[in-house]
Amino acid sequence: MDLHFIKQETPLSENVLEVLEKAHKNLICSKKKDTLIFEFDLNGIFVLVSKDSNPKLLTRDWKRASHGLINTKIVGPYSEEDLGNKKHDLQKFLSTNH
Repeated sequence: MDLHFIKQETPLSENVLEVLEKAHKNLICSKKKDTLIFEFDLNGIFVLVSKDSNPKLLTRDWKRASHGLINTKIVGPYSEEDLGNKKHDLQKFLSTNH
């Protein structure tokens, strides 16, 4: 199974949660066998969305990164519900998919 990142353009005026929910829905409906990841640059924070992502948690983490509450410029594709048990999402994703 191949991993493909697809960069998505997003107008700054769009609601972040709606953008992420739409991307998530498109990934779930996709019939492709490859692993697809949508990548968004939202005000300097890169948000990665996969079929297994939770758009609400990604939005929460994007907000936290945008306000400097977490020291990262990459959010997703997975987000921990329990912030006390936060791990680096991209490392976790790559280690489980390669």
